[in-house]
Amino acid sequence: MINLDENENRKVENVFEALYNDSPMGIELFDSEGKLYDVNSSYMELFGVVNKGDLIGFDLFSDPNLPLEYKLQLKQRKIVRYESTFDFDLVKSHKFYETTKSGKIFIDVLIIPLYLENSNKVSNYLVQVQDITERKTVEQKLKDSKEKYRTMINNLDIGFYRVKIDGTYVNHNPEHNRILGIDPSKSLKGEKTVDFWQNIEDRSKYLKDLSNNGFIRDYIVHAKKINGEKIVLQANTHLIKDAGGQNVAVEGTFIDITEKFKIQEELKDSKERLKELNKNLEQKAIERTAVLKDSEEEFRMLFENANDAIFLHDISDEYIPGKFIKVNEKACQLYGYNRDEMLELTPYDLTDPNHLEDLLEIPNKLLKKGNLTFEAIDRTKKGKSFRVEASSHIFRLNGKNMALTIVRDVTERKKAVEALKESEVRFRSTFEQAAVGIAHVAIDGTFLRVNQRLCDIVKFSHEEMLNLTFQDITHPEDLKADLDFVVQVLDDTIQTFSMEKRYICKDNSVVWVNL
Repeated sequence: MINLDENENRKVENVFEALYNDSPMGIELFDSEGKLYDVNSSYMELFGVVNKGDLIGFDLFSDPNLPLEYKLQLKQRKIVRYESTFDFDLVKSHKFYETTKSGKIFIDVLIIPLYLENSNKVSNYLVQVQDITERKTVEQKLKDSKEKYRTMINNLDIGFYRVKIDGTYVNHNPEHNRILGIDPSKSLKGEKTVDFWQNIEDRSKYLKDLSNNGFIRDYIVHAKKINGEKIVLQANTHLIKDAGGQNVAVEGTFIDITEKFKIQEELKDSKERLKELNKNLEQKAIERTAVLKDSEEEFRMLFENANDAIFLHDISDEYIPGKFIKVNEKACQLYGYNRDEMLELTPYDLTDPNHLEDLLEIPNKLLKKGNLTFEAIDRTKKGKSFRVEASSHIFRLNGKNMALTIVRDVTERKKAVEALKESEVRFRSTFEQAAVGIAHVAIDGTFLRVNQRLCDIVKFSHEEMLNLTFQDITHPEDLKADLDFVVQVLDDTIQTFSMEKRYICKDNSVVWVNL
């Protein structure tokens, strides 16, 4: 036991007081009988306490939120920790104390019995309280997300699986079994992976590619069902790593493309001929490009006959643009100067004076990035202002920074953009006011956008619909046919489809719709 003199004791007390007052956690101090005698400012703020005096004398062992088993543990000088819900409205209704808070929060409570050295008697109880509402909310959302993910996987019309590195199944969906000729209701969890490869050499190459790349996309697998029937699958697979970067699992999906593969094989010869033809065309294009690059005259013609204005000028190391060294005919036409006049000007001379300040940083940015696209307000020789889009590229020539800039008048394009915005507003109005139900749906079935008429049909609110998928409200007997059509659309087999189906409304009533 260490004996401290009076000064050292005062220093220790000052440090404890500072920690107590500045702690971001709420702290309560109870005496040896469990009577509250002080709380810190963080506790006052957490629980919205208006008057600390309302709390003084509160009996820790009479707290209804503290389970009996924990009370007994505290009596045995054991540390207690638990999580619970704190209801401010209950505090108000029972008039425990005056609080500025309302509603409920989740709290984490740690109670530590303090006792004197060489003594079994508790001298104080220190209670630390933290608001964990945000963490609890995130945990619940994660739980809901996992459940939605599980439901989605089980309703997919493609085979899904996850296995450990040793080949033991962790998860799979019914479609996985159906494609491989296994009872869809049978669970393979804990069993070794089904051997569906026709050729062991293909399997070895597949695993090698997966190990090297970490993933495989659109891999064609010559497989077989449990009964030996040969099929062709298209697979997507990726490795799953732990926090240390070690491979712990393999996850993938596959679809049966047997019929599609047969057609592709029949077209293989024609594709090879087309590939050779394309190769010859590409070679000719390369040869023609080389000829164009070697021809200064042809380059000049391209420069002069370009539909966009083209400028060449230098930029000093102080980020100041110099006079134009070269301009094309389109530049002269766009700004109304002849070529000799243009070669006496700089980019700033073509800028509307009212917008010059917007461009002062352009040379600096261009030298740092190497290329830059930006918009500006320029002015013609006659003083007409117009909006342009400029694309600049920096390069070194003869020890100088040279900028090649292509400028296009985008006045009409800007007008077109505004017209498009107005069109979008009209579309939105049509969408919302349509007499039939309309929805935009993500690939996984989640509703991205619905109109009020659809909400009226299925009796869900707009907010509720955006938290659902079309699978959630489709009658189970109609779901497979609906998903079959969706897969065909995603595979570009069909462009549109129409069907009669049933939706399950919020009140569990069934409504027939024409989709």
